[in-house]
Amino acid sequence: MVVVFWYQGEYYHGVKGHKMVLDCASSINDEFGVPRPIAIKTHSNGKPYFSDSPLHFSLSHSEDLWACAFSDSEIGLDVQYKKEKNYMRTAQRMFTENERTYIVERSTACADAFYKIWTRLEAFAKCTGEGIFAERPDLADNEGRLLDEVSWKGEILYFVEVNFDINDFASALCSKAPVNKALTKVKEIKDLDEI
Repeated sequence: MVVVFWYQGEYYHGVKGHKMVLDCASSINDEFGVPRPIAIKTHSNGKPYFSDSPLHFSLSHSEDLWACAFSDSEIGLDVQYKKEKNYMRTAQRMFTENERTYIVERSTACADAFYKIWTRLEAFAKCTGEGIFAERPDLADNEGRLLDEVSWKGEILYFVEVNFDINDFASALCSKAPVNKALTKVKEIKDLDEI
């Protein structure tokens, strides 16, 4: 199961931001049947985790969008505001040949194609804890099609987009367990005091 909370507006960073994550996790701990987490720690690679709960989470924010995903398996979430940039210049440095082909074949929707790859790359890095410059699998096949499953270090990782029903943002979720878009619960936070 995956539950994603999202909020659009001014959000908290640092310790207050941790409180938002903990409050969201506490509101769903019964759904996962796990203890209510009360502390966030950081692995040596920088990946945050609950030190007192088996629940996994991944936090992402861009511009005025804050989102946090929770799961009973390792997970990575990325959200990105689609700003104008030289997409192919970045793709030349960061993407594989297959991923660049995916973008080129969608030249009329270059921004959408770029951000579909970029958010998957970031979500993968967060799920694995390896970072975006580490060794990684192709996220598109040799025919320029986006992959929903990839093999990495003997494991299968799964990708799905998260729909926040807002324009100008892209998102991707990466999980070490099969994830179904239809079964992913997405919960909007309308007021930070309502969590």
